[in-house]
Amino acid sequence: MSNFIFIAPLIILGLSLGFAYHNFFAIKRKFLCKQVREKLINQKFFSSIISDKTAEYLVQLPTKECRRILSYNVSQWPEYIKDDAVAEKLKFMLSGKIAKEDKNDELLMLFSAQIAAADGLYEKAGTIIGCLKKCKKQPYKAIYDLVSAQISLFEGDLETAVIKASTALKIFKKFNLLYEEGLGYFVIGSIYRISGMYDSADIMYRSALKVFKCLSADCNIGEVLGSMGMLLSAQQRYGEADDYFDQAVTQYQTIKDTEGESFIINQKALTALLRQDCASAKKLSAQALKNHKSIKGKSLSEEIMARAAYFQEDWPNVINHSITAAAGYKKSQNYAGVYDSMYINAEAQVRVNNLDEAERLLREIITLENKHKSCFHIANVYTLLGIIFFRRRDFERAEGIINQALKYELYNERDKGAAVDYLNLSIIEKAKGNIAEAEKYLEQALEHARASDNKLYEMIKAQQN
Repeated sequence: MSNFIFIAPLIILGLSLGFAYHNFFAIKRKFLCKQVREKLINQKFFSSIISDKTAEYLVQLPTKECRRILSYNVSQWPEYIKDDAVAEKLKFMLSGKIAKEDKNDELLMLFSAQIAAADGLYEKAGTIIGCLKKCKKQPYKAIYDLVSAQISLFEGDLETAVIKASTALKIFKKFNLLYEEGLGYFVIGSIYRISGMYDSADIMYRSALKVFKCLSADCNIGEVLGSMGMLLSAQQRYGEADDYFDQAVTQYQTIKDTEGESFIINQKALTALLRQDCASAKKLSAQALKNHKSIKGKSLSEEIMARAAYFQEDWPNVINHSITAAAGYKKSQNYAGVYDSMYINAEAQVRVNNLDEAERLLREIITLENKHKSCFHIANVYTLLGIIFFRRRDFERAEGIINQALKYELYNERDKGAAVDYLNLSIIEKAKGNIAEAEKYLEQALEHARASDNKLYEMIKAQQN
């Protein structure tokens, strides 16, 4: 008993020292994670996984050596990290490029897909993740799901997109991957914005902004502010939208990111188009075009100028700008942009009565769309193609093609598009002398217009009278 009394304080002291050491080590790890993240957050690519692995490596080193590495520029860190796996992943984050010998690395391939999706190369992103086996590690699975959500959003499958993005977000939260949590909020916000669920989109964007501000993720902050501007523009809250665009421009100017700033200026130009302020849209898009370095940025500027010219019925400029935009989009593999630009070109060709060229463009879109899927509504192409055959008085072919358009509209539950196609079918039947059929189609047009667009409903109703 006396021996125990003598030993007990030593046991308690040992446990206390062990607890204190563990506590000190945990605090040191947490501090290093924060330091490393702050130095890496605004590199070419950022991943909490790589950042934390780098910090884990450094925390194992003697304090003097750890401080020495931290004192160097981050571009030098891989030279002094002796763990090859950590060093290679760090090199990837600094360059944003994967080395040939690392193409079997599941995590780096996921990051490559993530970069491709961020650059709008959704087909490339899909090809990369399509080559990967089902990810077993939950953080890896979350990245896979987030990229899949972005691809689904691009393809217009909003239901799948929100399910996958929400699943990814839960995993990011579970593993305390804060930066990726911000990306999850941002993607879900974009899905809600496109779906017209504006309040939910606002909540998600604000959550993303809070995370990125906490991390000082400069480019992400600018991107979210710009998206919040577009969200408010969609609600016709133009004054508030301009405020967010101005904040985004200031953010990009602060970090000397001309490309990001030019992209926001293009967003301001798009908002001017929504207001039908064509002069401002043309001026802003021309400014962005001058400063953009990327093909995708220049292509967007050209498309906006084509659309501004369309509102002004300046058909030669619609054609010129849309041709340039389509060529640029094709180079950057943005097929939705290709189809949009070719379609507006075809519309302009119809307006100048160049029906053969319009038909050629529309058939090329159909051919390309079979190979490269996107969020573009192919029904619009069939509708315009049907109108071309109607203009040629080839009523049978016009009717067949409009019915193809209607099939797509009904499948995608687009009542407004269906109303327009039923109206076109009514006009065709009337031209053929089938008055009863024409009335039947007109009633169906009214039914779908009533469910979607009051102005369209009134227009069709006037035709009935």
